[in-house]
Amino acid sequence: MGRGLAKLPGQRPDEVETAFAYLQTVRLQAEVGSKLAIRIDLIDRELLRAAADRVYAESCGTPATSRPLADMLSPLVIEQDGSVVPLQFGFGRKYQVGNLHKSSFAQMATDWKRDVFTDFQDLCTQVYEVEMARDDDLPIFNWYESISRASHRRSRVKLPVLA
Repeated sequence: MGRGLAKLPGQRPDEVETAFAYLQTVRLQAEVGSKLAIRIDLIDRELLRAAADRVYAESCGTPATSRPLADMLSPLVIEQDGSVVPLQFGFGRKYQVGNLHKSSFAQMATDWKRDVFTDFQDLCTQVYEVEMARDDDLPIFNWYESISRASHRRSRVKLPVLA
């Protein structure tokens, strides 16, 4: 994603190309079976509808501070400046886990679970709801692209209603 943005600005597959790539991945995986895991950063909305937990858009009964970070966030990306961000290169800094030059990974994980996880899960839930409500001709989309784009939007502040 990072290099692609720099080398191919404004270029991205359209809805048909995205669906074709997804179907090719499914076909290739069926062909090679368990000998090789083939992954693509695309998902079918209908499959995702029943699995909100796959994109961290569902609450868990266990408090965040008691759970391993790997159960709450994967993958992690280490950027050139040492920043550890969720899901993909360039993710919004509001949600970053921390910076390897400034803190230990264990401390970053503890701080993130306590201070950031709730906002991250809210973001995931909001993007999930938007994506599930879409009525595109083809149901295949790039979750990482959608959530990363949303991670850069400013949060709307709820102002108190004055009587």
